[in-house]
Amino acid sequence: MIDQKTSSDIGRALTLVAQKHPMRFRVRESGSGAFLSANLADQNLPGVTCPEQTGKTDNCGTCGLCFYSLLNINFIGHGRDLNPEHNAIVNGTTIFQKTIKTVDQVKNVLKFSSNKKLGKTVVKGKWSDHKFMTLTLTERETCPASCLHWSDCYGNGMRFAQRIDVTGLMEAIEAQLTDLPADKKYAIRLHVLGDFYSVAYVAFWDRMMDKFPNIKIFGYTAHPIDNSHLKES
Repeated sequence: MIDQKTSSDIGRALTLVAQKHPMRFRVRESGSGAFLSANLADQNLPGVTCPEQTGKTDNCGTCGLCFYSLLNINFIGHGRDLNPEHNAIVNGTTIFQKTIKTVDQVKNVLKFSSNKKLGKTVVKGKWSDHKFMTLTLTERETCPASCLHWSDCYGNGMRFAQRIDVTGLMEAIEAQLTDLPADKKYAIRLHVLGDFYSVAYVAFWDRMMDKFPNIKIFGYTAHPIDNSHLKES
């Protein structure tokens, strides 16, 4: 679990990457109500409710609002709530310990999407023709304790999700990206579960974006990222 000071440092690092790659790095602050954030619909904050959740589009690939729109996105519902005394809450980890895998136990750490909600490829908007890839870390272990969803994380109901331990993670990701065809485009969802767990890890993704111009990144974070530079004049 990430303490408040480290979370602030990570947030500042994320802000710098967002400023450097404004069209390729769209990471929204979760639950904050800040500009370019992702919120719970029952918070009644300005924005648009997720079109996939309301049946207005088939999946993220046919929508694209999260990564090309400047509107805030509101989501319906979340995971099941855990008792504050639950071991996963107290120890800052997942309920499903057996699903945590080392990089040596999996063929690839980045997965091509087979998720019906996400889709396989972006077919609409400025990121069209990008194939979805995802990365799943361990919820709470890689997250700030200040996260709005500390107790009701989506991961509480995802008993079959394969969570990747962060030891050796960056080296494994870089090796995998190096092996991908350079003429294809990829939209990487960070993170299905988990969050940016260190300043060094944020700097790693900044370096990967410099090294691989065919990747874009989107997702949500509980760290305090400032996306105000994206406001239209």
